Amino acid sequence: MHVCTVLARNRKESDTSRAKKLGHVSVGLSISGILITVILIVTVITLHEVNQSCNYYAYEGSCYRYKTHVGSLGYCGSGVKSSTGFCYAHACIYHDYLGSCYKYKTYVGDTGSCTNGVKSSDGDCYSTNCSDYEHYGSCYKYRLHVGSLGFCPTRRSRDFCYFNSCPAYTHRGICYSHKEYVGQSANCTGSGIRLPESDAYCYYPLCPHFPYRNICYKYRRYVGSKSNTCTGVRSSSGYCYYASCPEHEYANSQLGCELTGGN
Repeated sequence: MHVCTVLARNRKESDTSRAKKLGHVSVGLSISGILITVILIVTVITLHEVNQSCNYYAYEGSCYRYKTHVGSLGYCGSGVKSSTGFCYAHACIYHDYLGSCYKYKTYVGDTGSCTNGVKSSDGDCYSTNCSDYEHYGSCYKYRLHVGSLGFCPTRRSRDFCYFNSCPAYTHRGICYSHKEYVGQSANCTGSGIRLPESDAYCYYPLCPHFPYRNICYKYRRYVGSKSNTCTGVRSSSGYCYYASCPEHEYANSQLGCELTGGN
């Protein structure tokens, strides 16, 4: 009888202790829930206030002066890049124009096109995307292989020259520096291509023969500046250029047409 009374008393004390502990846990969870709710409310209010008070671009609770699309791999400097490729920053690290930040600034002139961009009165095109050729912060429509010694009046990068208007011949968005008359049946040399295939000309990014005024000639002969024996195209340097060597004039002569390519 005494043993049963002791066991009952111990069980009652144990239940009372467990109830107190559960009560403390419940109170703690309630307080934690309240704190989390308060934090969420404050965060939502803060974000709302930032969005309402930000006169530029709000992102993750902060207000930024500039928003520029740089892509997933683009440079964002001290700014913050979003998962969608936008760079939010307090200062423009690219090109500032009328309060907006653009990744590319390319001179296109008064008559040049500025696709998907904004053109200034100075002829500069500001854009955030380059669908053609990017080179040192500018976007160019054409890239032409001119070689290490070739003339390039615009931007050069090693053997390439960049343009927004092709100075020679274009076809399907590609710029070719020279064309050569080959007739309907002859094949083009090296990287040459017919445009279209029925054309009697071959177009080249770099002339494999003798270039002169954007025309590629297969033959040339030095005739001097005063000679009247040139039936082709004479240059000021005394050379006569031909698409085909006039055999009746030079084929059997020691001063025949040059065939080896050169400049």
